[in-house]
Amino acid sequence: MSDIVLFIIVALAGYFIGNIEFAVIISRLTYKDDIRKHGSGNAGTTNMMRVYGMKPGLATFLGDFLKGLLGTLLLSFIGSIFSSDTVYFGAKASDICKYTGAMCIVIGHDYPILFGLRGGKGAASSLGIAFVLAPIIALVVTVLCFILIYATQIVSLGSLLGMTIFSASLIIHGINIGDYAMVTLAVLLCVILVIRHSDNISRLLQGKENKLFKRPHKHENNIE
Repeated sequence: MSDIVLFIIVALAGYFIGNIEFAVIISRLTYKDDIRKHGSGNAGTTNMMRVYGMKPGLATFLGDFLKGLLGTLLLSFIGSIFSSDTVYFGAKASDICKYTGAMCIVIGHDYPILFGLRGGKGAASSLGIAFVLAPIIALVVTVLCFILIYATQIVSLGSLLGMTIFSASLIIHGINIGDYAMVTLAVLLCVILVIRHSDNISRLLQGKENKLFKRPHKHENNIE
């Protein structure tokens, strides 16, 4: 199998792993409902907490986090078995598989074709991926972000700041070792998170971003 074919297979596999939308699955199985009909319409942790409560929200976070972590590990393992020793953009083919799979997991989560392209914002899945790529940095960033979220009750601020710090660290490390594929992944993960949080950024700049535990009524169409 050529590396190009392997990259395509890994990309497709990562995308459909990302399509496993825990928020939608939990809301349908538990509440016979679709989380995307309520609150912000987002299939993610914060909206699940606001609409259904803490436990469903944490279950969603854990599912999305493990999807990023275990999905990336699986695709990395596949790449290590079937790829060649060829180096592309400063990275081995096996690492390209890991990076490609990781990016496609986030894209699949954010734009799931199995759920009408209406998914989440990718923060929890990106965090899972971060623990595969650079676990120590990811742990430090996670602690800092949870402290920030606890202090401000603004999840989007913690998510954006955390991914920015993590991406910047990967970019610096990738440049230092000449792994430009890693740099590309770091930039893309940050860019897609910013795009998905564009409304949140606008509200942050206006000082109007909602607090985590300011929960809307289940059938109110409030923003996240």
